[in-house]
Amino acid sequence: MKSLTLPIGIRLAENTNLKKVIKSDLEGKRWILVETSQNNKALVVDNFIYDSWFSSNLISNELVNNITFGDENLKCIVIKDGLIDFLTFPSGPDSKNDAIIFAKVYKTLRGKNPDVDLSDAIYIESLALLLPLGKSNSKITDDLLIGKWLTSGFHISVMDSERVRKIANFLSEDDVKDIISISGLNHSHYGVVTKQKNIDSEQNPSERMFILEGREYLQNFFNEYVVDIVENREKYKRLGVSFPSAIALHGPPGCGKTYAVDKLVDYLGWPKFEIDASSIASPYIHETSKKIAEVFDKAIDNSPSVIVIDEMDAFLSKRGSNSGNHQIEEVSEFLRRIPEASENDVLIIGMTNRLEALDPAILRTGRFDHSICVDYASKEEIRSLLNYLLSDKPTCSDLDIEPYVQLLEGRPLSDVSFLIKESARLTAKHGKDSIDNASLDEAYSTLPKQNNTSENRIGFI
Repeated sequence: MKSLTLPIGIRLAENTNLKKVIKSDLEGKRWILVETSQNNKALVVDNFIYDSWFSSNLISNELVNNITFGDENLKCIVIKDGLIDFLTFPSGPDSKNDAIIFAKVYKTLRGKNPDVDLSDAIYIESLALLLPLGKSNSKITDDLLIGKWLTSGFHISVMDSERVRKIANFLSEDDVKDIISISGLNHSHYGVVTKQKNIDSEQNPSERMFILEGREYLQNFFNEYVVDIVENREKYKRLGVSFPSAIALHGPPGCGKTYAVDKLVDYLGWPKFEIDASSIASPYIHETSKKIAEVFDKAIDNSPSVIVIDEMDAFLSKRGSNSGNHQIEEVSEFLRRIPEASENDVLIIGMTNRLEALDPAILRTGRFDHSICVDYASKEEIRSLLNYLLSDKPTCSDLDIEPYVQLLEGRPLSDVSFLIKESARLTAKHGKDSIDNASLDEAYSTLPKQNNTSENRIGFI
C-alpha cells in the first residue's frame, strides 16, 4: 500500500490547495490531516475509509471532494473552523459547552449507527462529525470513550462523575449528569461507577475475566497477578498482599507489549499515566527527574491508576563510571517512587526491547517483581489471534488459515494484525463480499521479508 504522498499546492477544493501536512496515521497510508492555502484544515482519506463511513451512514457526499493524483482517487473534507480532536489521544474539551456539543454529536451518530467502533475516531466539531479512522486494537465501551475524551485521555467512565470532575475540573457534578443525559447513555446498562478500590465488594469475580486474544500465557499472568488481586482485595489483604507488584514486559518490537498493556488498562478502567522519552526527557539538569516525580504524584492522587513506562532503557539503563549525574538521579527517582506508588494503589508496568540494558537494581524484587518475556508468537497464539480477528468479518466457507499459521510462526503479532487488515482492504478493492485465501495470499505477499531464522521459538520464556 502506497503512502498518501500529495504534493504541496495540489487542489483540494475550489480555491483551496494543500499547504502542509499536519498529522497522519503511523504509516501515512490511510489518512492525512493538512493545512490549506486558505488557512483551513482538510482531512484526506483513501476510498476504503470513505466507503466504510458512507456504508455506515456517517457522512453525506455533499461534504466530500474528490482528489485525483496519479492513479490515486482520494476523498477530501475541508474543515473551516472549530475543534478537531483524535479520540485515540484526545486533547479534550476546554469548557462545558464544548462537552455538550460533543455529547450531541455522539448521540446523533449512535442514532444512525449503534455499532460502529469509535475508539480510533476523529471528532470534527464544526461539521458535527465523529468518523472512525481504522479498526482500533483496543475497543472500549462508549461510557469509557466519552470519559476518556472529557479527561483528555484518562481511561475513566463518564459514569464515574467524581473522577471525571477531579480531572476535568471545569465541570460540576450536574454538568457531568447533563452530558450523560444528552449523550443518551443508559445508566441501567453501564451502572453507577463507584470507587474502583471497592470493586471486590460489588462484583462477582467469576463473572469477569481479562481476555487477551493470541497471548494466553500473558492473559493468564495478568488474571492471576493483577486482576484476581484487584477484584478480591480483602482475601489478599488478610495475608499481607495489598496490591499487584510492578511488572516489566520485554521482548522484540512488534510482539504485542503495548497492545497487551492497553487491553489491561481498558479492562481495569483506571486512569493511565505514561512516562516516555517524548514527553518526559529534558536536556535541562534535574528537569527529567522532576517530570518523573510529577507523573508519580498525579498517579497517586488519582489512584487506583496505572503508570506505563515505555522504553524503560531510556531512563533506567545501567549506572556506571560513565553515567552522568542526571542519569543516576533519574534511576534513583524511580527506585524511590516505585515502592511508594505500589503502596498507594498505583500499578507500574514497564516495557523494553533491551532488558539487558536495565540497571540491575530496577529488576530486583521490591521494584519490578515480575519480568515477562513477550516473544515471537507460537503457532497456537497465531491461530488464536487469526480466528479472533476474522470473527467479525465475512469470510468464505472454505477459508483455510492453517497455511498462514505456518507462514507467520516466528514473526511479530503485529504482522498477524496487518495480514487481516490488508486482506480486508484487498477484498473490498476487488469487489468481493468476503475474505478468501486469494486475498490472504495477496496480503501476505506485501509483508516485509523476515530475517529471523529461528524456527522453534516459543511465545513466552
